[in-house]
Amino acid sequence: MVQSAEKIEQNSVNSNFSTNNSPLMAIKESLTITDNRTGETREVLIHDNTVNCTDLTFFKDQQGEVLRSYDPAYMNTVCCTSSISYIDGDRGILEYRGYPIE
Repeated sequence: MVQSAEKIEQNSVNSNFSTNNSPLMAIKESLTITDNRTGETREVLIHDNTVNCTDLTFFKDQQGEVLRSYDPAYMNTVCCTSSISYIDGDRGILEYRGYPIE
């Protein structure tokens, strides 16, 4: 029986990933990650076309160190999504609640 993503999120301790035996495998808004060092496979949920970087901490090396991500120059990093602020670096716009910050 395949559950909806919302139901899985409510029932899961860490709703962003699951083992490969979970009904989450049937959800299309997920990413399958396999650690070729250990053969461990996890499904990571995709929300708003993003994945939670901390989901990578499930994967560990032989010394127990967690896997980390590296994004040089923050070229593909999203800090947050905000409904009260607006930033357009190319046009030089920075606003908070509709008011320009200069």
